[in-house]
This record gives sequence, structure tokens and C-alpha cells, in this order.
Amino acid sequence: MEIIKYSFKGVYCTYALRIVAIYVLFGSAWILLSDSVLGWLVHDPAMLTRISTYKGLLFVTLTALLLYLLIKHYVSQINFHTTQLKKLSGFQQAILDNAAYAIISTTPDGVITSFNRAAEIMLGYDADELIGKQTPLLFHLPEEVSARSNELSRRFNEPIEGFEVFVILSGRHEPNERDWTYVRKDGSLLAVRLGITAMRDEAGQITGYLGLASDISEHRQLEEQMRQQQKMEGIGLLAGGIAHDFNNILAPVFVYAEMIRKPFAEDDPIHKRASAILESAIKAKNLVRQLLSFSRKQVLAMQQLDLNEVVSSFSDILRRTIRENISIRTSFNAINCPVLADRTQIEQILLNLAVNAQDAIDGNGSILIETGNVMLDDEYCEQHSGIVPGQYVMLSVADSGCGINDEAMPHIFEPFYSTKAVGHGTGLGLSTVYGIVKQHEGTIDVQSDGGQGTSFRIYLPLAAGDDAGSQVTHLAEAASGSRHATILLVEDNEMVMDMTRELLENRGYHVLTAHMPEDAIAIALLHADKIDLLLSDVVMPQMNGPQLYGRICEHIPGLKVLYMSGYTSNEVIKNGAMNGDAGFISKPFSTSELYDRIDGMLAQAGNR
Repeated sequence: MEIIKYSFKGVYCTYALRIVAIYVLFGSAWILLSDSVLGWLVHDPAMLTRISTYKGLLFVTLTALLLYLLIKHYVSQINFHTTQLKKLSGFQQAILDNAAYAIISTTPDGVITSFNRAAEIMLGYDADELIGKQTPLLFHLPEEVSARSNELSRRFNEPIEGFEVFVILSGRHEPNERDWTYVRKDGSLLAVRLGITAMRDEAGQITGYLGLASDISEHRQLEEQMRQQQKMEGIGLLAGGIAHDFNNILAPVFVYAEMIRKPFAEDDPIHKRASAILESAIKAKNLVRQLLSFSRKQVLAMQQLDLNEVVSSFSDILRRTIRENISIRTSFNAINCPVLADRTQIEQILLNLAVNAQDAIDGNGSILIETGNVMLDDEYCEQHSGIVPGQYVMLSVADSGCGINDEAMPHIFEPFYSTKAVGHGTGLGLSTVYGIVKQHEGTIDVQSDGGQGTSFRIYLPLAAGDDAGSQVTHLAEAASGSRHATILLVEDNEMVMDMTRELLENRGYHVLTAHMPEDAIAIALLHADKIDLLLSDVVMPQMNGPQLYGRICEHIPGLKVLYMSGYTSNEVIKNGAMNGDAGFISKPFSTSELYDRIDGMLAQAGNR
């Protein structure tokens, strides 16, 4: 309304000056011209006096008529401007009322002069409650104002306090946009981005300030999700790297422990000690596999599954695993829920979530497992990075336990994070679930209220088409001469190389070894007619395992390959490596596992 008052003032001044100017010009011209004409025409003094009297009356009449015409004209002009200003005022008010931003104007010393509808909704106050009051301590956190005051005081080397904290930059023609936390009328907090502009008159003097505030709560939430995702990615890379190195360390432990105990009877102390080493190594192996699940480095046996059937089949195992005073109920979607997934990994998700629910339930309780087909739209995907809009299958596991508090919620998927007592769990259960879901290109949501249970909802892409799963092939018994085959072993880790070579030679195989892929290619050229199987690490210098296999196949077409690694991304296996001539074995592997895989592949090849 300040702008409208100023406009009326300008109109009144302009029109008043015009009327005065016209009046002065007319009066001056009348006096000069009438006196000159009468002095030239009339020489009788008595007649001149009478005519001057009539001249004065005529002057008054004419000037009154002139003033009437001028005022009438300018009043119509003022009415026109009044109408225009009313329209402008209505337009301005409509903008303020319908603006998505909270718009607040103040006097130069911080007294609120206007407060639009969006500001009322944002802060919970009526405009009448705030207009005429000072702003800083009404809906700003005192600690934020104090921190900003100290920051500005250090910058300008002078005390900056009160309302000046908000507007000093605007007064100095500097950009003035900053994130603040508003305190709403009900005491709740709201994250906003506030920009303040100084309003100035024609002389450049500040007449007030205009603040525009936008709600950035959702933006903050997305930023936090992104930071959390980046942190989880970083932890995943670290976990995968540790698992890779640890697997290489474990591999010789398994093999040499088996070799040590083999010659001794079961009651022999050496056999028992070697068995204890193996038991510890197996525990370490399982721990590493959980790390690999979190870091998404597990090799998946993907096949098309009906999630309804998987949950139904696994329910009996869950009921035998979970305490009897906890009921497990299932609710299946009316139609099939097809997903392209690794059945074992889906069962691992169910088991981990069920055990996690059991730990959250004190006494009697219930676990509800549901399936469903859902459509995730753009809005949902914008709030959950890493997925695209489309049809998904939902797997929900809800419990009636104690729930997850706000402090723990951001950390529940981090490896080794646990709210349980020391010695109760490894802290890898939920992180394993997270890794499996992400490796299946899905997403996981958690909803929990303290004391009112927790619900985990997993969304996996809906599979289309016929069963695309891998089929299990039952191989015939290995040919009797398979153990005399020649194997090209490629491994850049010297300890694993020596251990694997000794293991194969003890089995009766002839072993050619290479530490580097280029050396392996050279050996393959020399012995192309003798090599029956390539046993290769996946991640190596110079080139990876699938690339090496491609180079060797140029000289030995149809060669079988068995990849071995403790750090194999599923993407490497998907992109050309796992064809009909390829197999995979995870480190650390046992003696029997390696023998069975090699015997089977050589039998399939017919022992070239």
C-alpha cells in the first residue's frame, strides 16, 4: 500500500501546480491586457472607474469558470488514476495471496507491514498477529540469529545485532539469500530459504525491506538422502575391497588346514586343531560373504521367480526359526509377482528381516509378510534416487516390535551398526538386505514409530516374459582321464597361486601358471593343443578375466573357463563372461568345491 500512497501524492502535486500556473498566467494576462486596452480607449476618469469595477466582476466570473473547468478536468483524471491504482492494488494483492512463497515486508527498522497468505500457512500465524511487530525473535531460532550475528560482526569489525543481522547485506547492495530455520506458531521447526531485498525511493533511501521465503524441507530431505546414499556407496566400496583382500588371505587357510588334517585320524590332536582352524575360517568366510552382499559384489544366480511362491515356500523355515510366541502371517497378492532374482538371496532377505523383527519384539508379537504389484511414479522416484518409474513388485515385512528411534534411523543399513547388546548380532543383517536389494536394482523403504513397530518395504522391478532363469544342468560323471588334463592357472596373488597349483597337482592335473594376463596369452600360444581348462582370477592388472579369456579363445576356440574371485561384480559376469563355456567359483573355496567344479567342467568339455 506504500506504493499507492506515493502515487496519489505525486498526482495531487502535479495537478495543483498546473492549476496555479494556469491561474497566474490568466490573471497576469488579464491585468496587463485589460489595463492597456482601457487606457487607450477610455479617457474619461469617471467612465474608467465604472468600467474597472465591471472589469473586476468579469475577472472574478471568468476565473471562477476557469477554475471550475480545470478542477473538473483534473478530478476526472484523478478518478481515472484512482481506478487504475485500485486495479493495481487488487492485482498486487492477488499476487501476494496466491504466491507460493511467503512474502513479508517491513519498515527500515524491522516492523512488519505486510504478511501474505503463504506466510500465514507456512508459519501458522494470522497476519493481524504479526503486522506492527518486530520480526527477528518472533519466528527465528535465537541460536541461529546469534551465530549469524557473530559471523557478520567478525566480517564487518563492528557489532551486528537484532534486525540488522537479516538486512545488512541488502542495505549494502550485496546478495542476501540464506537458509534459516523458522519456528512455527505450534513450536515445530521448518527449514526455509530466505531472500531479502531493500526497497528504495527515487533518492535511493531505504523505505523498507521485502523478504521472500520458500519451504526447503523436501529439498533438505533429498540432500540428506543423497548424502546417505553416497556414504553407503563409499562404505560399500570399502567393504568390498576389504572382502577381496580377506578372501585372498582365507583361501590358503582353508586349503592348508585341510591338507594338514587329512593324514591324521579324527581323534588325533593335530586333526582336531586343523578342524578348529577350518571352523574359524568358515565363520570368517560367512562374515566376508555378508560384506560382499552389502557391497553388491556377490555373483547372483538370476532366474524368474514368483515372489508369492518364494515367500510361501520359505514361511515354514521362518516359523521354525522364529520364537513360538511370535506369529508369522502372510498376505499374498491376488496375481503372480514375477521378479528376476536370486532365490537364495531373496530368502536371505526374508530371514534377516524376520530375525531383526524377532529381536525387536519383547514377548508376544507378530510379523506380517505381504506381497503386491505397485507402480512407482516420477514423484516417488525423485525422492528415492537410483530407481526409475515403472512397475515393481513389493515385499513388505512388518512387525509389532519396539520400532526404530530417530537417532538410529539414518544408520540402520550401515555395516556393523547395531543397537543390540554387545555379543548379540554382527550388525550386518540389515546392511546385507540393503546390498541385496540394490544389487537387484530395487529400493527399500523403512517406516517406524517408536514403540509401534517397523515396516520394511522392498520394491523390485517387475519381470516380464517367460522364465529367464538359469537352468540347473546335471552333468555326467567325469571321464576317468579328466584328472590328467592340463589347466592354465592365472592368478596375480602369489600365495593364492602357489596354494591353488599345489591343490591341482595333488589332484593329478598338469598345471601351467601365469601371474599376469600377457604371460598367460604367451603360454596359451605355446601350449594351445594341450590346454583343457582356463582357471583365472577375474580382477587383475593389464586386463580382467573375461578379457583374457576372449584373447585366448582366439587361439583355442571352445576352451572352457572357470573364474575365481572374492571381488567379482555381477556386472562383469553379466557382460559376456558367463556364457555356456564359463563357470564361477567364489573365494575362499574348499578343496572339494574346487575339485567338483573342475571335474564337472572337464566332463562337460569331454576332456579335450
